[in-house]
Amino acid sequence: MANVYLTYSRLDEERVAPLAERLASLGYNVQRRSGANTTVPSIEAADAIVVVWSRNARHSIRVRAEAAHAADRGALLQIRIDGAKLPAPFHQLPVTDMAGDAPEWGALENALSQLVKAPPPPLAVRSGGQGPAGGSMLGLALLALGFAALAAALAPSLQGLLTPNQLALVAIGVGIVGAASTLASVWRLFAALRAGS
Repeated sequence: MANVYLTYSRLDEERVAPLAERLASLGYNVQRRSGANTTVPSIEAADAIVVVWSRNARHSIRVRAEAAHAADRGALLQIRIDGAKLPAPFHQLPVTDMAGDAPEWGALENALSQLVKAPPPPLAVRSGGQGPAGGSMLGLALLALGFAALAAALAPSLQGLLTPNQLALVAIGVGIVGAASTLASVWRLFAALRAGS
């Protein structure tokens, strides 16, 4: 269950309550401020921080600070419950309009589900052959090429057909192919980890 933290002006408590109830009914673990109490761990543990902008929240230093914290973490989702103009720099970021007779519930729910989407399965069980340890086609091809080059180098050297200089050149080639295969696997690992973060 994803943790969602709501930050808003305490003057908007009554207007935020239905929003919190709606998100809780969708299965989110909704954490919100009660009165003036703040629990920093609930903000840190949140998968998404929903900033509820209003005319009251626009002038709240705490709401601005928590919005900046959310943006820094990449966990920011903004909604507006009245015609308030968002403060800079938040006015340049997407905001879901929940004011008026037609609140954008669908847009809010979609944005929230995208923000707190479940992490991808572990790399070892990912489908499509995208595992980092040679699971990609490029990694397999480089690994096969490396083994073929090693076999081609060892066969003549065991029969005494290669001079030491030729054997050294073959060993360098095999080393280059091995290094390229390792780099490709490491690159896939970092790409997979970055995509899953």
